[in-house]
Amino acid sequence: MTLDTRPRWGLGAFWAAWFAGLVAAVVGTAFALGILGSDVADDDPRLLLVSLLAQAIGIVTAVWVISRTRGQRSLGADFGLELRWRDWHWLLIGVALQIGAAILLAPLSILGPDQAQGVVEGFEDASGTATVVVFAFAVVVLAPVAEELLFRGVLLRALLRRTSAGAAVLWSAGIFACIHVLLDPSLGSAQALPALFLLGIVSADQAVRTRALSRSILLHAGFNLLTAVRIVTL
Repeated sequence: MTLDTRPRWGLGAFWAAWFAGLVAAVVGTAFALGILGSDVADDDPRLLLVSLLAQAIGIVTAVWVISRTRGQRSLGADFGLELRWRDWHWLLIGVALQIGAAILLAPLSILGPDQAQGVVEGFEDASGTATVVVFAFAVVVLAPVAEELLFRGVLLRALLRRTSAGAAVLWSAGIFACIHVLLDPSLGSAQALPALFLLGIVSADQAVRTRALSRSILLHAGFNLLTAVRIVTL
């Protein structure tokens, strides 16, 4: 796989793909409300699950359209999408990164409540094992693939058209962290920002070095793995 530093898409394509995911999440949530009833609680785990699934589908679909209309019609050739089993240890690196960030940033918990913990606690009342298992799958598999395609695929390559590799890594990591903290209900707290920024830097750096998303996806999956384990083992 090759990392094309001169793609035919720009930053506008990234924002369009991100917006497509946002719209898909809103539409999916509205659809779920229509089925579950308007009296369902806003923090109902089923709504979060539908929102997450719809957002991932919206992002991947939009990235596929970008590839078909402005690229080589291949997610691998355009964005480096692949999974190499020899990179499996990056899953463990992602877990270690999450643990290390949690330990180092623990003092920042005084700045606000742990929203991720709130999401986990919300699943204590989830109806059925299927909801919990599907949510864990979405967190560990679907979200990393969709987000790495968007941030280390579309965004990083668009930035590489305009600036140096180092600057592109930092900018993509900053945008990744800020978007999550501002809009993700499970991470909307101040202490999440440094950890997400660090994840973004390591992930983008590996995408540039390897010209592929294999390590980035596994790193991201490992970073999310502990949250999934907490949910499944409630």
